[in-house]
Amino acid sequence: MATRQVLVVEDGDLGRQLLQAFITRLGMVPTLVQDGASALAALDHQPFDLVLLDLHLPDMNGLEVVRRLRARAGGPDVRVLVVSGAFMPEERAACAEAGCDAFLAKPFTFDEFKRELQFLFAKQNGANA
Repeated sequence: MATRQVLVVEDGDLGRQLLQAFITRLGMVPTLVQDGASALAALDHQPFDLVLLDLHLPDMNGLEVVRRLRARAGGPDVRVLVVSGAFMPEERAACAEAGCDAFLAKPFTFDEFKRELQFLFAKQNGANA
């Protein structure tokens, strides 16, 4: 998974630190932001292989970030993994409808995180083959 660029969109300091540590441990390069507007600005300036996205951001709903990302050129190629503490069945459905590729409920372990990313990138590589 080395050299992959990952945008972390998480408003909680502890959540950002944890995701940064997990991503770095996997040999990927994290860019950290704490709200939707900053996420969209980062996406304007740099290509990312993956966006890790909290649903509950201070300035906009995470699903709105996904919708705007998917509407951009190249947006459909970016994998989006939603990481959130509250996952009701209707939220999972809304994530899928908005264009999220996968979701992981907080709290999660490093091994769970790693497995989800391996699955997500394997799925992407299979689609590109």
